[in-house]
Amino acid sequence: MQGAGYLSGAVTPTTGVWLVGALVIVIGLLLGIGFLTPIASIAAAITSIVFDLKTISKTSNPLNVGLGIVDAVIVTLALAILGAGAFSLDAYLFGRREIIIPDISSSSK
Repeated sequence: MQGAGYLSGAVTPTTGVWLVGALVIVIGLLLGIGFLTPIASIAAAITSIVFDLKTISKTSNPLNVGLGIVDAVIVTLALAILGAGAFSLDAYLFGRREIIIPDISSSSK
């Protein structure tokens, strides 16, 4: 959605606008199907920060846009750490990741 909004909001689309818009659309598709999720989510965090910082100067209340930056970064970094999930393309191609939490109380006895 962010890439389509970026492309439609440009008055005179240049090559740079098309490249950035296409990059954001590709990142969104990668996150949607769950392929290369850690890499795509970090790229999404970076592009969200860049887009939101460019729009701060255009809005009348920069506090609301600043909260959008924080929300986007937290969500995308959590997705990069946790992974896509069991029904993603990453899980199908590379196998599911299992997080094992050791029981500390029984190992010390």
